[in-house]
Amino acid sequence: MSERYENEARLLVESFEALDNIFHFIVDIDMNYLVINTAEAEFMKYFYEKVPQVGHNVHEFFPEAIAQNFANELNIAIINGRYTTTEQFNIDDHNFHILSQYYALKNDKGDVYAVSVIVTDVSEDVNEHNEILDLTFRDPLTDSYNRRKVTEYYRVSLQDKNIPAWLLFIDLNDFKEINDSYGHLIGDRMLTTFAWILKEELPSEAIIARMGGDEFCALIPELTETELMEYIKRIEEKVGTLPQYPISISVGYVFVENPKDYPFEHYFALADHMMYENKTERKNEENKRDDTFLW
Repeated sequence: MSERYENEARLLVESFEALDNIFHFIVDIDMNYLVINTAEAEFMKYFYEKVPQVGHNVHEFFPEAIAQNFANELNIAIINGRYTTTEQFNIDDHNFHILSQYYALKNDKGDVYAVSVIVTDVSEDVNEHNEILDLTFRDPLTDSYNRRKVTEYYRVSLQDKNIPAWLLFIDLNDFKEINDSYGHLIGDRMLTTFAWILKEELPSEAIIARMGGDEFCALIPELTETELMEYIKRIEEKVGTLPQYPISISVGYVFVENPKDYPFEHYFALADHMMYENKTERKNEENKRDDTFLW
């Protein structure tokens, strides 16, 4: 490479020295380092325990699989003039997200003689975005998921892959009376306690959501009906042991055998119907007991 182009390349790298989250280097078309900024050298030392040197080849500092992937991306940039990619990796239980931008550098004849690579650590931006996204899927009172999350999970994780699951729908009986008798503060505490019970008793794979008011829903894959009945029994028993405020639940459930055939709302309506039948049956039994007591 001529002195002119080498000076231009160094000037380009030096312009990024002041930005500590920008890792910048330039390689020729044979993947030999031409210039490296300080941040890139420190980045390589931290993640790969090697510091790249000008005049040396990329293959000397990266594992073979990564070096080959870099070569492929470099070729795309040489052909198209530029290339952008994102990567996620985990080191010491920390997730890192980087944005890599490749720009082909050409001489006066229009021939590519090198590629400028700008690597930006976007972990903070991605994590902040994920936190905001998580908030849109959370019920602020109970910290369980909301309707948006459970429908999204059904579509992406179950329907697209046609994975069967159980849809469980639970309603707190006479919750309005608790609010009216003890106040909304106690009612809110009851909702958060019940959400905690669901998280404790249902398997970790369950997606638990507050659908609104005192209604909760759970999608549970890879479960037999016998196992589901045992979970429901344990939830009812735990609810029955709550001190101070008597409460019971009504339950509806349906097996989602082929998610690809119907939307979430179809199965939810079936579970909802069963839940209200259970609630009506429970009310009728209570009324019969009251009539017997009066006699």
